This record gives sequence, C-alpha cells and structure tokens, in this order.
Amino acid sequence: MDVVIDWEQVPWDEPEAEAWPGYREKSCTCGDRTLWLCEFSEGYTRGWCEEGHLAHVIAGESTLRIRDLQRSVRLRAGDTAIIPAGEAHRMEPAAGECIQILLFEQVC
Repeated sequence: MDVVIDWEQVPWDEPEAEAWPGYREKSCTCGDRTLWLCEFSEGYTRGWCEEGHLAHVIAGESTLRIRDLQRSVRLRAGDTAIIPAGEAHRMEPAAGECIQILLFEQVC
C-alpha cells in the first residue's frame, strides 16, 4: 500500500482547465478518500461554491471571499481553512497571483 502521494507524477486534469479559465486540478483517490491539488490563478472567474472544504495552502496567496458574511480572508502558504458546506465562497486571485491548495473531503 502506498502511503505517499507523489503529486509530480499525477497529471493535471486538463478538461477542467478548459471549462474554468485560471483553474486546474489533479486528484488522487485511495479507498473512499479523494484529495485534490487545485491551482487558482489570474483569470479565474467561477461563481460561488457551496461545497464544504478542508483546504491547506501549499504555495502562493489569494483572497477567499465569503458571500453571506460579506467578508474576505487572505490565504497564504501554510494556512489551513475549514469552510462549512452551504457557506457560499470563491477564490479571487488578483493580477499575477497563483495559489495551490490541497483540498480534502470534509469529514467533520
């Protein structure tokens, strides 16, 4: 059983990148768990997401906007965010920004 994910060997899911400019992802599934390495960059314009996330920032920084709370949070490398399901949110990378986030299925 492999216990280490070598993200360098996991290919990017390019069809998603075409659907959402400024976004790409790769995923790894082990048993009933799936992890995603997501990258948001300038030009990302997807609407609001209401899925729950446990997210850890690997590299870069960007703004996470939370609609109902009418506020934004600056996420930087090393930060971890817990976003409850149903709380509408979106990434808003500024010009020249790129952020890589590891997303875990929400367990709690």
